[in-house]
Amino acid sequence: MRIAIVGAGISGSSVLQTILNAPEMESVDFQIDIYDSKGNFATGIPYIEDDIALLMNSASKDLSLDPDNPREFDEWVEEYNNRAKSDENLVYRQVYGKYLEDHFAPSYEHSAVSKVTAEVTDVRVNADNSVNVATFSDGWLDTDYDFLFLAIGQTPYRNSYNLKGLGNYIHNPYPMSEKMPEFAPWDRVGIIGSGASGLDAMRYLMEHVELDSPVTFYVRDTLFTATGVPCETDVETSLTFEWLEENCHADSGRVKLETVLETVRADFAEYGVNWQDVVSQWGHSRLTDNMRAYYNKPQDLAIVQRYFVRAILILPHIFQAMNLTDQQRFLKDYYPYLTHMRASVPHLTMGRILNLIEENKLRIVDGLSEIKVNQDGQFDIYGEESYLESADILINATGFEEDIVEAAKQSHLLKSLIKRDMILPHDSGRGPLVSWPAAELISRQGKIQPIVMLGNIISSTQLGNNNARLIAQQGGISARQFIEKYVLKGDFNA
Repeated sequence: MRIAIVGAGISGSSVLQTILNAPEMESVDFQIDIYDSKGNFATGIPYIEDDIALLMNSASKDLSLDPDNPREFDEWVEEYNNRAKSDENLVYRQVYGKYLEDHFAPSYEHSAVSKVTAEVTDVRVNADNSVNVATFSDGWLDTDYDFLFLAIGQTPYRNSYNLKGLGNYIHNPYPMSEKMPEFAPWDRVGIIGSGASGLDAMRYLMEHVELDSPVTFYVRDTLFTATGVPCETDVETSLTFEWLEENCHADSGRVKLETVLETVRADFAEYGVNWQDVVSQWGHSRLTDNMRAYYNKPQDLAIVQRYFVRAILILPHIFQAMNLTDQQRFLKDYYPYLTHMRASVPHLTMGRILNLIEENKLRIVDGLSEIKVNQDGQFDIYGEESYLESADILINATGFEEDIVEAAKQSHLLKSLIKRDMILPHDSGRGPLVSWPAAELISRQGKIQPIVMLGNIISSTQLGNNNARLIAQQGGISARQFIEKYVLKGDFNA
């Protein structure tokens, strides 16, 4: 049996680890080829050795990839010889990469594994359901694979303002140690977007650059997510896989949204918290709210934040167990606030932002509508009704392109998959349609193919998966599904 994995970050490495550790595979003669375009095996691009300013935005207690040992990462950090955390009490991104290398090292040293440094640009499924891949350097390879895992992670960055390719515009800022230009003191530098990538860019600039004018965050309307508040309570959630099994209807396999909400309300009642009051008070993107949360450290907000972090691993499974009406209601009425609470700005990071604003080293301009390049090569920033100001250098932190057709304009592989009708766009228009929970890619003809797609690209199906543990978990689930359906049952012609 020949298996190919394209992408060697957390998704691909988790697939590899799960297959190799499965007892069912001990009697199987198999070979796994794992491809990575840059040769960043185990780390992928996000956690390669890059600038020291780049940090993880999650607490170290939430970063273990061992489901049986939630303290694995903290224990690894305790043994790590070098300083692992910044002044913001966050782990350096490249240190987490070292952990990933150690965590997955036994898998990459296995005799059945071959590492291939090459960019896969095309895929085809043959009449006998075998799969071939083509690489940028060598074209179509002769190897026939029985199964393919496309663990390609993130889609390309959004090109929201059609600036890609222009001078002084950094479209994809990673790795920052290579992509960031030389800055002059008089440069007016802007960051488009204020999410995780925007925080990375801010930290880099504050660490390395002295500017005459403050760095500016340009945003449409959303500033920052909620300020993370240190929680003084050990928060638990009833939302577990066991709970889901007990509450799913015996015949339909569905769970009602109202049942989920009743459980959440009851959980919060145990802590004396009305979570809807918390959302009403703190569920908005206002700098004044960020300031109040930072200085007052409200524990009701801390409990709600911690609760939804604890529930992250079960969230996609609960969502997929709902009927379509409940899913739509959940996405409209609850998910935006849940994301606002769960993906919070770390507490000390918000303190740093507020200090930088007070020191006139950082500012925020909201209402961004359009960006044009003027005759002097500068970027003119426009609001809804008028010109606002100009910038000399812009760093793109708008996030990843969710529209699969738009993303394909920047990806050889996605473009090929669409051209071959191997991708059926999700109903939401964001990402491809995949089966659940296996995440098998569904063609435009509605056929399930011997291909799994993993990573943030399937976030419309695996809700909220921009999280290391959730990404690793799905890699393991998809690998288990592959073993049960294709290895044990031999269902290669489904």
